Amino acid sequence: MKKVLVVFVFLLSTSLLFCQTNIVIDSLEQILLVEKNQVKKCSLYNDLVRNYIYNKPKISLKYNDSLASLSKEINNDELQMLSLYNYSVVHRVLGDSEKALRLLMDYKESIEKKKDTFNLISTYYQIGVSYMGLDKKVEAVDFLLKSLELSELTNNKERALINQNALGAIYDQMGQYKKALNYYKKVEKSYLESNNLHDIGLIYNNIGVVYKHLDSLDLALNYFNKGYDLSKNSEDLIIKSFQLRNIGLIQHTQKKFALAEKNYLSALEIRKQMGEKLPLCGSYYDLGNFYLETANLSKAESNFDKALVLSREIKSRANQSKVLIGLSKVYENRGERGRAYTYYKKGKDLNDSIQSIVIKEKVNELDVKYQTEKKDKEIATQQLALKEQKSEIQKKKTQNNYMLGTVIFLLSIAVLLGFLFKQRQKRKNQELLTLKREFQIKTLESLIEGEEKERLRVAKELHDGVNGDLSAIKYKLSSLLEMNNTVIKEAITMIDDSCKQVRAISHNLVPPSLESFNLVEATDLYCANLNDVNPEIDLSFQHIGDTVVLTKKAEINVFRIIQELITNSLKHANASSINVQISCHNNNIQITVEDNGKGFNKEVITSDGIGLSNVQSRLDYLKAEVDFLSNKNGTSYTIDINNTELNDN
Repeated sequence: MKKVLVVFVFLLSTSLLFCQTNIVIDSLEQILLVEKNQVKKCSLYNDLVRNYIYNKPKISLKYNDSLASLSKEINNDELQMLSLYNYSVVHRVLGDSEKALRLLMDYKESIEKKKDTFNLISTYYQIGVSYMGLDKKVEAVDFLLKSLELSELTNNKERALINQNALGAIYDQMGQYKKALNYYKKVEKSYLESNNLHDIGLIYNNIGVVYKHLDSLDLALNYFNKGYDLSKNSEDLIIKSFQLRNIGLIQHTQKKFALAEKNYLSALEIRKQMGEKLPLCGSYYDLGNFYLETANLSKAESNFDKALVLSREIKSRANQSKVLIGLSKVYENRGERGRAYTYYKKGKDLNDSIQSIVIKEKVNELDVKYQTEKKDKEIATQQLALKEQKSEIQKKKTQNNYMLGTVIFLLSIAVLLGFLFKQRQKRKNQELLTLKREFQIKTLESLIEGEEKERLRVAKELHDGVNGDLSAIKYKLSSLLEMNNTVIKEAITMIDDSCKQVRAISHNLVPPSLESFNLVEATDLYCANLNDVNPEIDLSFQHIGDTVVLTKKAEINVFRIIQELITNSLKHANASSINVQISCHNNNIQITVEDNGKGFNKEVITSDGIGLSNVQSRLDYLKAEVDFLSNKNGTSYTIDINNTELNDN
C-alpha cells in the first residue's frame, strides 16, 4: 500500500530529531511527579510529547492535553502555541493530515509574524509532510523546499538532511526514482561521515524502497537487511515494523513464501503492540495479498476483512477501494462470481468517487481563489480611501514643513552637483586612459613596421648584394675547373652552401609566400621548408575550421610569432617533434605551437630573451590571450585572437 509506505518514509525523516531511550522517558516522568514550577512542568510535558510521538502517539496526545491545559491556566501564549504545534504533529502521525494541516496553518501565521526562523523551518517541514499525506505533491514540495532553504541559510545541517530525505520520499511516490535516489544518497553520505548508526539504518530503508520500485530486488533487500540489522535492537517500533514489512515484500516478490510470511507476521505483531490503525491496516492488506497468491483463500479473506474494518474506521477511501478489490479476487477464485462482481464494483465505484472528490477540491480551490481576489479588491478600495485621507493630512503638514523641504532640496542639489563633478572627472580620466592606450598601440605599430622595413632592407641587401657577389665568385672559380683543382671544387661547393644559407636568411626575413599567399599557406610552406632543412625533426602543420581572414599587417604579426616560437624550439628545446596548428571558428582564431623538448622556466631565463620580448610585443598589438605551459615533457603555447578586437579594425 503505497500511501502507508510514504507515511513511513516521513516518519523516518522526522524521528531523527526526537528518538530517545526508555531511560530518558522514565527520568522525565519521575521528575514530573515532584516538579512544582508550572513553567518547568510544561517543559517536561513537551519533552514527553516529543519522546512518545512516533512510538506511542496516543500517550503523546495525552501529555500534550496536559501541556495545553496548564499553559492556558498560567496564561502563557508561547507554551499554548507550542501545544498547538504538537497537536498538529500528533494528528499527522495518527493519519489525520487534514486536521494537522489546519492546526499548522494557524501556527505558521503566528510565527511568521514573529519572524521566528528556527520554528519556521520545522513548521514548513510539517506542512509539507501533511500536504503529502493529502496527496498534494506540488504544495508539499513547495513547503519542503522553503524549509530546506531556511535550513541552509541558517547552516542547520540536521534539518537540511531531514528535508532532503522528505523530498526523496516525494519523488519516490511520484515515480521519479532517480531524483529520489539522488536526495537519499546525499543524506546517506552525510550520515556515513558522522557514523550515526541509527540514522544510517533509517536511510538504508529509504534507499531500499527506491531500489524495490526500480525492480532491483537484490539491492533493495540488501539495504533493507542492513537497515534492520542496525535498528533491530532499538525502541522504534514503527521503524522496525516497516523494515520487516519491506523485507517481506521483497521475499514475497521473489517467491520465498516461508520467509515472507514470517516477516509479514512479525511486522503485524509489532503493529498490534503499537495499536495504530493505519499501519495495522497495511499489514492485514499485505497478508491478504500474500495468502491470495499462495491459494490460502480463507486466510486471505480473514485478513482482507480486518483491513476493510480498519480502513473504514480511519475513513481511508483509497485503502477501502484496494481491500474491496482484493476481496473480489478471493471470491472469484472460489467461483462466487456474483459476489466477486459486487465487491469489485464497490471498490471501483469508491475509487471513482475519490476521483470526483479530487475534481470538487479543484473547483473549491478556484472558488477560494475567486473569493480571495474579491476580498483583495475590497481591501484595495479601503486602502485608496485611507490614502486620500492621508493626502489631506499631508497637505497640512507641507505648509508647516516648507522650510525643511527647501533645505532638503538645496542639499539634494549640492549632492547632485557633487555627483556630476565626480562623473565628469571620471570621464576625463577615462579619456586620458584611452589616449594613453592609443599612444601605446601606435608606438607598437611603428616599432613593428620599422622592424619589417629593416628586415626587407637586409633581405634585399643579402639577395641583391652578397648573393650576387657570391654568384660572381662562383662563376670565376668555375672557369678554373679545367685545371682540375680539388681546392677550387671545394671552394665552389662552399659558395653554393653559402648561397643557400643567404637565400634562406632572406626568405626568413621576408618570406615570399607571405607576400603571395595567406597566413595558412605561408605557414604550411614555412614548415615544409624547415622539414627539408632539418630532416631529423618531425615538424607538422594543421589547419582546422573556417578560412582565416586577417589583414596583411595582422597576418605578418601572427606569422612572426609562429616563426619565433618554432625557432626557439629548434634552437633550445632539443625536441624531436614540433606541432603547429591554426584553427578558426567564427571570429575566434587559435594558434597552437607545441614541442616535446626539455621545456624551460619562463621566469628564470638568463638570456636577454629578445625573441620572447618581440613575441610579447606582437601579442600586445594583436590583443591576444596566451596560455603557456612548459615542463620536462615539452612546451606548449596556445594563442587566442578575437578578429573583431584587432587594432587594424
